[in-house]
Amino acid sequence: MEYIVTLTEAEQKAMEHVALNVQDWITNAVHNRARQAIDTVAALEVERMTNDPKIRAIPANKNDLVMNSKLPSALIRQKEDDSKLEVERQQVLAQKAAEEAAKLAAAKKLVEENA
Repeated sequence: MEYIVTLTEAEQKAMEHVALNVQDWITNAVHNRARQAIDTVAALEVERMTNDPKIRAIPANKNDLVMNSKLPSALIRQKEDDSKLEVERQQVLAQKAAEEAAKLAAAKKLVEENA
C-alpha cells in the first residue's frame, strides 16, 4: 500500500526543525504505529483463540494472526459506537418527554382540582 502525505510549507519547515529527514520520520512513524497495531490485533486473536475450546493450534506468526483475524475495523467500531450512542440519546429524550408529560398531567390535574 502506498499513502501520500502533503504538508503545508509551515508544516514542512517545522518538521525540518525536529527531524533530520522528514520523509524518513513520517515513514518510521507510520511503520511503528502499524507494528503496534499488529501487536494489539495479534494479542486479541491469541486471547480469543486461547478461550475457544474448538481451536487446537494458534499460529506463531503475528502477520498470519492479523490477516486471518475477523476483528472489525476502526470505522465499523465507530459506526457501532455511534449507533449505540444514538439509541442512548433517544432513550434519554424519551425519558425526558415522559417526565415532562407527567409534570404537565400533574399540573393539569392540579388546575382542574382548584377550578
